[in-house]
Formats: sequence, C-alpha cells, structure tokens
Amino acid sequence: MVPTKRNVLKVTASSYDHIGFIQPITVSLKSLFQEICSEKISWDEKLNEALTLKWVETVTIMKQIREIIIPRCYGFNRLEDPIVTVELHGFSD
Repeated sequence: MVPTKRNVLKVTASSYDHIGFIQPITVSLKSLFQEICSEKISWDEKLNEALTLKWVETVTIMKQIREIIIPRCYGFNRLEDPIVTVELHGFSD
C-alpha cells in the first residue's frame, strides 16, 4: 500500500477496537494522520521520508497484532452443564 494521506485515513478508519486492546496503535495512527494534515499534503501525494518511516513502523506493528489471541470465556464449566438463563447486555455512548 502506497503511503498517502488517503491510505493512512483508510487504515485508521478501518481499525475497530471496541475494547481498547490496540489503543496505542490507533492513537499513533490518528497522530500520524494529524501530522500529515498539518504538513498540508494532498490526498494522493506520497508522504515524505520521515512520515513514510512512521507509517511503515505502524503498519509493521499492526501486522504483528494479528497474531495476538485473547481467550474468551463463554461461561461454561463443562459442555454437559445445561444453560439455565441467557442475558444480553449492551453498552454504548
């Protein structure tokens, strides 16, 4: 992916982290985009060397995040245990 303002925004907007596990990476992406905007770079113009280096570092870290596995507990002690009640809780801002 060519490092442009458009592609940085595309990756930033597509990073969904509702629990906040990768918040340091999403914050660095937003910070990078803010820096690109302050440099007044057009949408499809290739980033300068310093910004490209930051972009490559962030993308490398994001690729490593795919390997992280977070075990989830669904409330079963044993598969034979019957389900007595089910509740759905939703939280939003």
